[in-house]
Amino acid sequence: MRALKKHLTTSQWIVTVLSALAILLLILGYFDRVSRFETSHHDLARTTSAEVANQVTFILSERQRQVQLYAEDHLPLLRQLQAAPDDTAIHKQLERSLKRVFPDVFGFTITNDQGVPLTPDFDGYVGDVCVQDIQTYVLRGFYAARIHPNNLAYHYDVMANWRGTGDRPFVLMVSFAPTELAQMIHSIQPPGHQLMLVSKEVRPMIEVTAEGARNRTPREDYHLTPDELDRLLARHPVAHSQWQVADLAQPDFFAAYQRRTLWGTLLLLLAFGLVIGTALFLLRREDRRRQAAERSREELLSVITHEMRTPISTISSTLSFLGQGQLGELPPRLQTGLTMIGRNAERLLRLIDDLLESRRIESGRLSLQKCPVELALNVRDTLTQLRDYAQQSEVQLDFTPPEEPLWVHADPVRLQQIGSNLISNAAKFSPRGGTVRVGIMKTDQGKARVCISDDGPGIPADFGPHVFEKFARGPARPNRPIASTGLGLSIVKALVEAHGGCVGFESVEGHGVTFYFELPAVPPPAAET
Repeated sequence: MRALKKHLTTSQWIVTVLSALAILLLILGYFDRVSRFETSHHDLARTTSAEVANQVTFILSERQRQVQLYAEDHLPLLRQLQAAPDDTAIHKQLERSLKRVFPDVFGFTITNDQGVPLTPDFDGYVGDVCVQDIQTYVLRGFYAARIHPNNLAYHYDVMANWRGTGDRPFVLMVSFAPTELAQMIHSIQPPGHQLMLVSKEVRPMIEVTAEGARNRTPREDYHLTPDELDRLLARHPVAHSQWQVADLAQPDFFAAYQRRTLWGTLLLLLAFGLVIGTALFLLRREDRRRQAAERSREELLSVITHEMRTPISTISSTLSFLGQGQLGELPPRLQTGLTMIGRNAERLLRLIDDLLESRRIESGRLSLQKCPVELALNVRDTLTQLRDYAQQSEVQLDFTPPEEPLWVHADPVRLQQIGSNLISNAAKFSPRGGTVRVGIMKTDQGKARVCISDDGPGIPADFGPHVFEKFARGPARPNRPIASTGLGLSIVKALVEAHGGCVGFESVEGHGVTFYFELPAVPPPAAET
């Protein structure tokens, strides 16, 4: 990881990390989508199977009610058939009557109170299973609906009591094809699901599907296979029957969704990879260009600073020698000209020194010789060095020492450089006759704070975020032009942070500004014995 970071710029590293996070989120999103898809369909299966079970119960109850009403309404016809069970005409009349009321009727019969059919069944409509259910109904007063296999049609039975001649109990059994059940299942069945009625056995048998009774589904064994049991999402019992509603996932339903989602995720990853690869390539190319520009700039600055410093220093020394009258007294106009030239030479030297200092900081070649420093003493020395500059700027310097000595662990030379930059900056921007106030205090957090305040115009709000940037310069003042390289405050910030401190400012535009820097306070050094 460290080796990778060495070869990547900050922007490239950020793009790489964000890309890795995005890829991780896409992968996690794939698993999350698959998991939520499966969970939602399990929930849907539970809801759907319960709804189908309720609908089947309603259909069975309604059939039971309708058959019972039919028996009561057609009691004379039923008694005629009871009296003459071999009368084909009466049997046909009852059959036609039933089909008018129940179009999906399959067959019927009437039985005595022992559950024995009275009418002959030459066509085989009433099988052994039907007789068993009738006898169960006679003995217990209820029965559980189930599908009866028959060569003519698979069906289920509905029974009703009626009173024959002599007030003897008889049973009317009507058989129905499960068409209505199949249509209801088909209308409710969600895409990707297989709804069916199955038996309540340990190994359930298919009874009714969306296509109809189980014989409508060609297969050798109607018991659910191990594969079908694995695809079983939910099941729900049906009241008053031997059925339960089973909801199975279609074969390959979840696997197909996983494949579709996986391909979609892979396509997203591919597209994302192309975008990220292109971005990294462009960033890398831009970084090479930036590095080349930086090298050119550094080479230019190196040539300018080193090639200019020596001749400018020589010029400054010569001007100082002439100004002191070493070659005789000079005419006033010449003296004034030499003073102006000397001042501009000093400005050029400060600019070159600031550029060299900024390069040292950027390249990490800044060295600090730290030792315990009494802060007030260091500030006083700085103020002493700036007295002449303050007089030239026509400002007063005011110093408020701390109530007790404050010590910091710092490089005393660099500390004076920090103070000198801030104080000279304040003097530069103060009006003539103004005062630069310097104070030292201890913060509540136990840090030593140095504050430098002036009576200048303050810092505009829109310029505030750029104060400590390199080559940043505030708005020009027409009544008092300010000579500034724009490097001083950026150097101050770097030096303070190199000491483990912080720097900032407080300003109200038009009412001056207060710059401050804070350094960790340390105990005074032990006295030497």
